[in-house]
Formats: sequence, C-alpha cells, structure tokens
Amino acid sequence: MTWLFAFLGDLLIFMPGQEDIEVTCEVLAERLAEIDNAPELAILPIYSQLPSDLQAKIFQRSPEGIRKCVVATNIAETSLTGKFFFS
Repeated sequence: MTWLFAFLGDLLIFMPGQEDIEVTCEVLAERLAEIDNAPELAILPIYSQLPSDLQAKIFQRSPEGIRKCVVATNIAETSLTGKFFFS
C-alpha cells in the first residue's frame, strides 16, 4: 500500500458498473479505517445515476493534503482522463 502514502497525485479506479463502484468505495473506506495514521483520502464515486451535484465533486480541487480517489465506470474513461488529469 505504498501508493496510499504518496504525497502527490489523485487516484482513478475503473469498475464495470454502479454496484461495483459502490462496493469499491465502501471497501476502500473500511480498509482505510483499519490503517493507523492513514492519510485522508476523498473517495468519490461517479456513474450515470449519481445526481449531477455529486458528479461535479470529482472536478473540484481537493483541500490541501487530501488526495482524491475517483471510482468510475470504464465507460467514463475517455471523458474523465482528460479533465481529471490535465485540469
């Protein structure tokens, strides 16, 4: 889990569908809670049925010291990678 303690960069995880995204977000949160002194990680799901205000959170800048972990469908890959990594 050395990626967890890196100081820069956000994470982008692709999953096949909404249920997989929701489960992945839950498991990530549970596992982080088990780690002593784990750095803060904003776990943000995105899929088509998610309300647009929650979808917009992935494009907002994270507060200092908090990395984003966006969990998305692989259908979103083309549209997300440009905005997510190059904005």
